[in-house]
Amino acid sequence: MEGKFVALVNRYSFEIALFAFSIRIMTAAAYAGAEACMFT
Repeated sequence: MEGKFVALVNRYSFEIALFAFSIRIMTAAAYAGAEACMFT
């Protein structure tokens, strides 16, 4: 089971990294937008 999970992560590591990166960008954008709204 663990080996299968590792193989899956290796296979989709790029997609996972891209997804995590997009989530981080969206979170940062939402935080910046909320901050801009507070100080406007």
